[in-house]
Amino acid sequence: MLMTLKDGRKAFIRKKNPDGTEWRGQIAGLSEVMEFSMLPENKPESTEKRYQIVAFSEVVEFSMAGGHWPWDVAEKALELYLAMCEKNNIKPYKDYSGRISLRISPHDHALAVALAAEEGISLNKYLAENLHVTF
Repeated sequence: MLMTLKDGRKAFIRKKNPDGTEWRGQIAGLSEVMEFSMLPENKPESTEKRYQIVAFSEVVEFSMAGGHWPWDVAEKALELYLAMCEKNNIKPYKDYSGRISLRISPHDHALAVALAAEEGISLNKYLAENLHVTF
């Protein structure tokens, strides 16, 4: 599941089991991989759930009371990650150059060139505009 956080960043949640009682997630664009997850010892009837984040070779556990959703946990995990970055004087987010290397089949490459030519624009502009629409 892909979700958008309050600051516009994307978080990805993966369920570990079909009933959704265990899951983990990551937030895109951070300078270090930070994973957050529900701890397996949580009981369905419990009003307080335990979670953890793993970043910079550190494990930080936290709990949240009441009803909550994975995006609430993602927001809290991001808050804890940013505090870890500040404490360790680490830049929290990646810098992106705006350049990517894309490998596609020769057939798809030729098709994209033809579609760009049909619109009278460069291949780069065609891909950038159509990629933006997809996201």
